[in-house]
Amino acid sequence: MRFWKKIDLCTTIIFTFECVLKIVALGFVNCGKLSYMRNISNVFDFIIVVSALISTAQGDGGSKSLSVLKVLRIARIARPLRIISRSEGLTIAINSLGKSFPNMVNLFFFCFLIFFLFGIFGVNYFKGCFYICDYSHIPQHLWANIDTMQDCMDYGGDWIQGDTNFDNIAQAMSAMFKISMTEGWLDIMKQGINSRFEKVPIPLNAPYW
Repeated sequence: MRFWKKIDLCTTIIFTFECVLKIVALGFVNCGKLSYMRNISNVFDFIIVVSALISTAQGDGGSKSLSVLKVLRIARIARPLRIISRSEGLTIAINSLGKSFPNMVNLFFFCFLIFFLFGIFGVNYFKGCFYICDYSHIPQHLWANIDTMQDCMDYGGDWIQGDTNFDNIAQAMSAMFKISMTEGWLDIMKQGINSRFEKVPIPLNAPYW
């Protein structure tokens, strides 16, 4: 435990020394466009350094010393992120990601609209179709007599809804998302082919639809 405290103290000293050197060399705020606090990465570093200094000053004093600022200890976990400002490639990547965010929002709404439209299509054609009859409580010689949902329930079976279904727009959009991710889309396709409205599924019931 003492070892990690020493490491923490050393990194705090190094970061503080670096911060002071930059402020002396560039100026704090009102020293032109290159001032220390006019660079977003420097602002992030400054916040981490200040929180580290406060945390170090507080030590283990509990409520006797700066107890209100205990929450700043959590800023320690952000220290590894300082590597972003040291790597030009990472900085460019992060800046590009931030600038592309508005277009990503537009893309999200476009995909949402596509899933919504195809979800409506799925609800119209497959609502109530992705169900199966649980025969576990029905004698096997009676299985051939079961064709509809009512038959299943009359013989003591359970009419079970599939994990993936199109009974409402939310479930339909979820199913469309699974298909777009190619995760289990073959199973969904087979359920659609075998499905019948409020009837027991039949293999290849509608192979071309």
